[in-house]
Amino acid sequence: RRAVLGPAHPDVVASLQQISGIAVYHGDLDGAEAVQREAVAVARQSGGDDSATVAALERLSAILWRRGDDAGAERALREALAVAIQAFPARHAVRSGVMLRLADVLDERREGWVEAESLAQAALRDNRAEFGDSHAQTAAAMKLVGSMLGEHGRTADGAALLRQALAIEQQVWGPSHDTPATTMAELAQVLMRDGYSSEAEQLLTRSIAITEITLGTKHSAYAGTLGHLADVIAMRGALDSAETLYRRAIEIRMAAHGSDQTITALTWVGLAGVLTRQRRFTEA
Repeated sequence: RRAVLGPAHPDVVASLQQISGIAVYHGDLDGAEAVQREAVAVARQSGGDDSATVAALERLSAILWRRGDDAGAERALREALAVAIQAFPARHAVRSGVMLRLADVLDERREGWVEAESLAQAALRDNRAEFGDSHAQTAAAMKLVGSMLGEHGRTADGAALLRQALAIEQQVWGPSHDTPATTMAELAQVLMRDGYSSEAEQLLTRSIAITEITLGTKHSAYAGTLGHLADVIAMRGALDSAETLYRRAIEIRMAAHGSDQTITALTWVGLAGVLTRQRRFTEA
């Protein structure tokens, strides 16, 4: 394509991103990063479609995040946001989308909480104004803001937003789609911050049933929800059942991610807690 179309043609960017995606699929994150950086450079050179530059930077951020380069992921998103602010008007979907992704990264890094909430709230306001209260993009913003509020102790406000997001997603995607299933799990986690919740257990049970069908029983998201269900079951004292779920979640994630213990760390901690409560101190 370079030979026929020239080195800075938009189709070259698309081809580079396909190659980068294949490299990610095969676990070659070094190669994926190198090719994606080239895609970013070509997108900038083409000078035509700013949305392509933003998308290329967002994909670079995702690769860096998977590599564990949290700071690099943040920098790429800040570059994307700068391009989006210059190229697109206020309330544009591209701008609000980057704001949400940057807010999510800041929140996951446990840094810049004030900025993260400000970005997420701004994206939510823009999406409401642009798309209304019943749009999937509005629900996505509600979901992030709700989870963030719940994490930082404002459980009632967080749960209220997550309930709104869930209602919208069920209407847009249907009740058995993996998108509302994820929101069920996030709502359950917020409810659990105030202690055991039978509603949280029901939400997680439903989320697992949906995820099992939509993503399969070997998917990391399925394992994560199993771990959360183990958490809530342990809260009500069903320690044997919680242990079984923790071990199953660990098995799935170890199969999916190999020796990367950071993926399963919280699940191991939950299992150790259950074993300790059973006075199985050596195993714990």
